Amino acid sequence: MIAVSEAERLPFISNYFDRIICFGVFDALNQKEALYEFSRILKINGRLLITGKNYYYHQDDYEALEAEQNARAQGHPNSFTDCRKLLENLNRFGFVLNDITYFSRRGDFSNYNRIDSNPSDPFYEYSMIVERKNQDSYYEDPIEIAFEYSQTFLKKYSPSLEK
Repeated sequence: MIAVSEAERLPFISNYFDRIICFGVFDALNQKEALYEFSRILKINGRLLITGKNYYYHQDDYEALEAEQNARAQGHPNSFTDCRKLLENLNRFGFVLNDITYFSRRGDFSNYNRIDSNPSDPFYEYSMIVERKNQDSYYEDPIEIAFEYSQTFLKKYSPSLEK
């Protein structure tokens, strides 16, 4: 079966998939809605792979800043994940973390130049595998896990707009 739809409103019954891969597109989604939808269509113990961009990366990662500006100039949606906040709230979406890998700068992901531990410093990209554990994951709450502008961009160009 082939289906084309928005990730935030998928045409599948609940508890349908064992695995979902969201590779290279999470940045263009309403991340909170997409996570609720992924949780809905995943079976209990089903796994989800997500790759995305962190909302705070290195100030001197000029390739990342340029990519953010160019995407915006071309009208491409940007969603930068507050990775720390997402990890703290995975259970609200019905998930637990299985594995996560961090990549410090733009380009590190494609070279698999990963950070071996949980970074306390800024980083650009992540790849995580989460597992659905909670049957009831549909919370309507004000939690925000993603933002249109990265904190790095805001600090550099618009300090008055910082979160």
